[in-house]
Amino acid sequence: MTFLVTGRSDLTIVLDHLTADCGVRIRYSRLLDRCRRLGIGVSVVADAGPESVGQKALPWLTLKIEDEIEDEQKKVDIRRRPFLPISVDGQEHGTVDARKICELHGVSANRAAMLDAWRVSREWVSPTTTRLSSFLLEQRPRQMLIATQSFLGFAFTQLEVGPTPVAFHTDYAAFYALRIAQGNEQLFCALRDAINQRIAREFGSKTSIGFVSSRDTMSALISSMPSIETFYEFPGGVDINLFKPNATVRRNARFRVLFVGRLNWEKGIKLLQQAALSLPRVEWSVIGDGPCKSMLESTMANAVFHGAISQTGVAFHMANADAFVFLGKYDTFGLSALEAMACAIPVIAVNGSGIASLVAAHRTGLTILDQPSELSQAIGLLYDSPELCRELGDNGRSLAEKMTWDNVSDNFLATIGFGSNATRTDLVAETYRGC
Repeated sequence: MTFLVTGRSDLTIVLDHLTADCGVRIRYSRLLDRCRRLGIGVSVVADAGPESVGQKALPWLTLKIEDEIEDEQKKVDIRRRPFLPISVDGQEHGTVDARKICELHGVSANRAAMLDAWRVSREWVSPTTTRLSSFLLEQRPRQMLIATQSFLGFAFTQLEVGPTPVAFHTDYAAFYALRIAQGNEQLFCALRDAINQRIAREFGSKTSIGFVSSRDTMSALISSMPSIETFYEFPGGVDINLFKPNATVRRNARFRVLFVGRLNWEKGIKLLQQAALSLPRVEWSVIGDGPCKSMLESTMANAVFHGAISQTGVAFHMANADAFVFLGKYDTFGLSALEAMACAIPVIAVNGSGIASLVAAHRTGLTILDQPSELSQAIGLLYDSPELCRELGDNGRSLAEKMTWDNVSDNFLATIGFGSNATRTDLVAETYRGC
């Protein structure tokens, strides 16, 4: 592994998506806190300020793509469309021809345009790269981590730096393909493969080591990057002091099933809705907000909607639920499911999600296909088997106690060369190449 010359920072992290209450923000908030307690000097480049993760004292460079563009309409276009394809100095680099792919599958030009937006002039590339380069020269970090494949990640690929660890926390290819394909499986596969190839071309040559939240969910991306010699898992963690079992042994009068997450189609909302209609004896508890909330409220008569609430509120509802469902087939991990395990309640996870492999390997719940009948059957099994619920819940708590944020962060830091402060263990990580 090649290190940069030691300077003001031990580690510089480039990341984005800090403006959303999601796993990436929580993960790096915890990692930065652990670095502070271990005495590791960290600097950050991100799309939001340090207040987003409660770290006001760190050297920090905030770069928002819209700050580099004067045209208001272009700002709107950029906010609503993904990062593909890239053009630097008028030269296309591995452009995904989204229009051609969509035309082959009968998709409208408007939807195809969502993937085609980056054909516009990339006036942000040069100033963003210049500011990023200046910050790195000032900090002169011993090590760097690129934790985004969005615009800041692509800006980094334009710099002349040595091999740098890259973390692939989000399955960008799957999420963007889902939004365009809208149920067209052939189109989804075509777009996902094209986007993965695109990401591989840009990032595969920049590093010999990669991190993923779960190998199962990122297998397509991993197999497209033969230039990366080794991949490690960098999973999510959990606060076992906040998320803990209810001390009172009980069972709700009506079997209570909890869902936590953004209420949009990517999170398996259709599956949730269909299962609720077939299980009138179940009480559903739904935490989260999003574009599908009104639709769910009008169709799930046996559900209580709590909206977006604090982590303390989430922990309370988890500890008082009988089962937890995680339905995001393309989610690369599933922090909420791990938090539910910490509360000793069984988890039902859709196969394909990052958390499903942990659920199966450690027997902390049930894994299912993304079909309403499978979800209904799994809930019915838990409903009829209090002893099984307790066994699965106890297994989940045991796993969560190993996957604290400190343990997960220490494993990651040891992997990138900070072994004097933290030693990598066989916690959950495995080294692997390919699928």
